[in-house]
Amino acid sequence: MNTKILSAFREFMGSQNYSPSTIRQYIKSLDGLPNPTGYEPLILLRYIDDYLSANQPVLTKYTYKNVRAALNALFFMCCGISIRAFRKSHSVTDQYSSVLNSYKDYCISFLHLTEPVTLAAIREVHKFLVAMVPDISCVDWSSITANTITEYISQNLSQLSPSSIGVSVTAIRRLFRFLYFCDVKIHQSILTLPLATPVWSKNGCLPTVLSDEEISRITKHYFASDSIGLRDKAVLYCFLELGLRCSEVAKLELADFNWHNATVTIQKTKSHTKRILPISSKLGKVLENYILKGRPYNLNGSLFFKSKQYPTKPATVETIRNIIRRIFKCENISGWHVGTHALRRTVGSRLYNTGVDLKTVSDILGHTSVNTTNAFLSYDFVSKC
Repeated sequence: MNTKILSAFREFMGSQNYSPSTIRQYIKSLDGLPNPTGYEPLILLRYIDDYLSANQPVLTKYTYKNVRAALNALFFMCCGISIRAFRKSHSVTDQYSSVLNSYKDYCISFLHLTEPVTLAAIREVHKFLVAMVPDISCVDWSSITANTITEYISQNLSQLSPSSIGVSVTAIRRLFRFLYFCDVKIHQSILTLPLATPVWSKNGCLPTVLSDEEISRITKHYFASDSIGLRDKAVLYCFLELGLRCSEVAKLELADFNWHNATVTIQKTKSHTKRILPISSKLGKVLENYILKGRPYNLNGSLFFKSKQYPTKPATVETIRNIIRRIFKCENISGWHVGTHALRRTVGSRLYNTGVDLKTVSDILGHTSVNTTNAFLSYDFVSKC
């Protein structure tokens, strides 16, 4: 951001009695960010939402938290109202209100999305409905196809960044999953719309899973025999054998494992419902080796430790994510799709394409709906370009 706005922001925070350290941190967080196209509330809010959604995957949790807080303070300086209050004051009240209010309840109560994420989704869906559904009282939802949404993107969103388009498509597709949830007949092509942002910038279908050759490389990756190497190998196999989310791996505890029955209970999940998964002999051996030879004895209940410097602190999501990133980097595996979620998609796709039914795959992955799983998988385990 330019020096003029940063200077004004510094003065504003001083007048609001922010501490000097907070002021320095917020200025540092905003320095280097691109300038907004304007400082009117709607324009600035869209800028903030777009920037945060596009950069959350690449920022550390600490950095993301500081940038978000700084942008919230900037919005208050420019608009004289908090982002939360502004969102509530600009709720939709027109012919689409009934559908959008039900959609909001679905997002918050059923999907457990946060209020800011939900309100951002409602804004995107409302714009779509205004453009493509002139009279909601007589709409035939099944007549709206993936091509309809592609046309909408071409006509209304082409000037946006791929990440912003991805946010819009996610919200719109979620609307149709909500309608399907309510037993409304929809066109199934909607559920196959890609969500990854590079798809919208390259006009193609890019791989979302690892290839057989890439899987072979990471399973043959060399791990040192010290505590770090044993931990990293155990983390990798929790992804490969169980298909867990990054947060679920980070939160595993020794008490979650029933060694007699060879099962593990995933307690702290995104859907707030626990699930019990079998422990394969391969994963069991890797975990046994780590627990007996690598896991610090004074780690309390957590399965994985944070680092060599902090062996008594439990691993965080960032710890787990960095372990997988290092393995990928060492094996020269790169691309927009590479990350912990690529491993999860790979496990789900492999299970389905070897004959496991969709409902079972959905249960293993911990999805609340088979529609989520259906859109999550790469069929035939072939990367299509």
